[in-house]
Amino acid sequence: MAEGPFQNIEKTEKGYLLSEDQIIKLANYIAELQAENERLQLQLDQALVELEKVYTERKTEDFIQRVGDGLTGAGLAALIILIAQGVD
Repeated sequence: MAEGPFQNIEKTEKGYLLSEDQIIKLANYIAELQAENERLQLQLDQALVELEKVYTERKTEDFIQRVGDGLTGAGLAALIILIAQGVD
């Protein structure tokens, strides 16, 4: 029998023989890893949503700024007419 973290684990010809205690500890560790993975995936999904939101807002603000910079009164009137014609 080994000592330390390999206590109650015995190497056999076909692999390793674990005690019932070690199997339970291993199952609990796997469950903890799965829970941590789910938590990290949720954080990643949240971060991606926030990133997309910021990107979309920034893209819209840049578009509005560019349109506003080059738009005169006559151009604005023409744009409104074009939009109104497309609404039908």
